[in-house]
Formats: sequence, structure tokens, C-alpha cells
Amino acid sequence: MLAERMDIGYGETAINRTVKKMVQLAREGGHDPMVILSAQNIVRRFPNRLEQARAIYRWVKEHTVYVKDPAGLEMLQTPKFMLIQIANGNGPAAGDCDCLSTLAAALLVAAGFPVGFRVINRPMDFLMGDPYNFAHVYNIVWFGGVPLPFDLSERSFRFGQEHFYVLRKDIPINA
Repeated sequence: MLAERMDIGYGETAINRTVKKMVQLAREGGHDPMVILSAQNIVRRFPNRLEQARAIYRWVKEHTVYVKDPAGLEMLQTPKFMLIQIANGNGPAAGDCDCLSTLAAALLVAAGFPVGFRVINRPMDFLMGDPYNFAHVYNIVWFGGVPLPFDLSERSFRFGQEHFYVLRKDIPINA
């Protein structure tokens, strides 16, 4: 399977189903030889673990572009599929926040980092009366038990920067 189409549904059940699939794809991807080799190539010049994580962040940001899924449809691409798109040289791989996060998570798993997903709602959802609409996901990498945000969908964000949120859920992948 290179990509999977899922009916979004609504609410916490739909979010949990999507994140559960993302965890599965990240774990499987983190043990795929192509993903492992890619992670090794990205981090090999950096002896410091923080710099290795930053290198993966920069690499994914430089080789992907955020594109929303079609309305009413949830698309999840495997990390290997996204790496194949990048290797084909036709420009960056495209995906939404869950695709970019799943790729980054698999690379981080392959490089031996404790990683997870952070699912958040944004203040506007809260103010509009939908406090449990968890509408955005990104990675967190633990350093000494402290989660470091790893949000790839905002081009202007720097390593460690994240959206303001009202509620969050942290879901470990291998931590």
C-alpha cells in the first residue's frame, strides 16, 4: 500500500482512527530499509542528537509542500511513497499535515528518536463552539523527557515552533 483513502467522519472517533493509522505507518516506515537509509543520509554529518533532529526537520521541509486533502476525504501516504516522490526528482512531495508528520515520524524512528504525534485544536475552533475539533497534527520529539514540537506544515515556522492551541493530545509512537 502506498496511500490510503479514509472517510473522515467527524469527532474524536474519526481523529483517533486517523492517528492510529498514522502511528502504524510511522512504525512500519521507521523499519523500512529505504526510510532507514534516507534517515542515515540526512543525519550522518551531525554528531549531536539535537542537530540530527533539526537536520531531519529541515530536510522534510525542503523536500515537501503542504497541500490540503480533497474536501471530505482523508488521504494518508506512506513514508516510502513520499520518499519515492522525492527521489523521482519531480519537485517536492505533496501532502497535508498528517502526511508530512507521518514521513517525519518514520525518519525520526529510523534515526532512533523517541517521537510522537501532537494533535491540537486551534483557538478559533474553541471560540466557535467546537472545542473538541482536533484539526491539526504534527510531531513531537522527546529530549530528556521534554517534548520538542516539530510542525512542518507552516512554511514560516522554525524548528521547535508550534501553533497556539487550547487542547492537545500527545500520542507516543515509540517513546
